[in-house]
Amino acid sequence: MTSPSTSVSQGPRVSVVIPAYNASGCIARAIASVQAQTEQDFEIIVVNDCSTDDTMAVVGALAADDHRIRPVNLEKNGGPSVARNSGFAAAQGRWIAILDADDTYRPERLATLAGRAESENLDVIADNIDLFDYHADATIPRVISIIENDPRDYVPLTLEFFLQNDFVESGYQLGLMKPVVSRAFVQQNRLSYPTGYRHGEDSYFYSALLACGARAEIATAAYYVYTPTFGPISRKISEFSRTNTDYIKKAKSCEDFLQQYGARISSQAARLVSQRRIRMLRFNEFLITLNMRKSAPASTVIARLLRHPSSLQFLLPLAWKRIQRGAAGATK
Repeated sequence: MTSPSTSVSQGPRVSVVIPAYNASGCIARAIASVQAQTEQDFEIIVVNDCSTDDTMAVVGALAADDHRIRPVNLEKNGGPSVARNSGFAAAQGRWIAILDADDTYRPERLATLAGRAESENLDVIADNIDLFDYHADATIPRVISIIENDPRDYVPLTLEFFLQNDFVESGYQLGLMKPVVSRAFVQQNRLSYPTGYRHGEDSYFYSALLACGARAEIATAAYYVYTPTFGPISRKISEFSRTNTDYIKKAKSCEDFLQQYGARISSQAARLVSQRRIRMLRFNEFLITLNMRKSAPASTVIARLLRHPSSLQFLLPLAWKRIQRGAAGATK
């Protein structure tokens, strides 16, 4: 455990790191949500991952009026891990807060989470998330269900708890959280986002923080507003999403994690990581089957399901959701 206030040079209380790739349509909204914080001792590091649109023109104009905005330009596109690592390297704050370019903060987020982390001597503090459907212009509150109904204001966040609730068949998972982390803890443990894959890098980094002994909590309240790839209300794809799913590589990240941290985590955690790898591979098979039904005859899809029956664990919750939506529509 590292005291976050003693091991880094004096700087702002919080460094907000925003990776940006072709985000000209949403980056100003993200930055404005930081500028509106009740905690005003911050810097905003916008890492331009070789955008081909007007992202940096927008950021440059905003930076001209606010010296706390610090643009960082990468020489070549490296993906979210490279961008976040570059932002972490440039950060000067005691705390580093992550913000995706198409998301926003509630005004009290930095003050609340940094205040709690400092009072409880934490290394990592996260919160529930509100979900914003861009096309519907509507928000669904507190969607991480595992903590939504917890009567406590803050829940201890351990590696085992995270792994148990990061990849679930239905609902929203802990891997979607965007924590505020101690820069001193990150530096002393030489932690960074893995650059070998562009999907699941968040979960790997959060698991690494906890594997290294970070004292962590997650607030049951939501101060982060997340824009998903697919709007659950509008049923439309967000034009700002840049996620490229790859569950084979996500499964590989589990192998890499065990190789790196297997000796320092509990047997329960190691077992959960191994189970996660298997679930990723099964989910990949499920996606292949799901996509097949668009062009292949039903007999071919059924034959594949019979060869890969584990896909049913993901298919059944999806079918149940569609039945519920149909029943709701019929009663209107």
